[in-house]
Amino acid sequence: MLIGELAKRTGTSERLLRYYERAGLLRPVRQPNGYRTYDEAAPAVVLRIRALLAAGLPTRIIRQVLPRTNAESAVLPCPGILDQGGVGQGFCPV
Repeated sequence: MLIGELAKRTGTSERLLRYYERAGLLRPVRQPNGYRTYDEAAPAVVLRIRALLAAGLPTRIIRQVLPRTNAESAVLPCPGILDQGGVGQGFCPV
């Protein structure tokens, strides 16, 4: 799917999706014409990114946690993941 369709499916602006890509949170495939294409799992990934951001996690932490999650993942305390910045208790997927 193209970026416009992903934006429509997730209620996220195309600009924000491009930011997620620059931040290393989304990895679309680039076509020879430069268009970004996303697989069918992308909407769920975007919604997880938005949920983690809404929970207060910074993108640098989401970048570490996101590859270890899926739509069915539970989230449990993960001591130390946020301590790098002196923030406190973090969470890890199961």
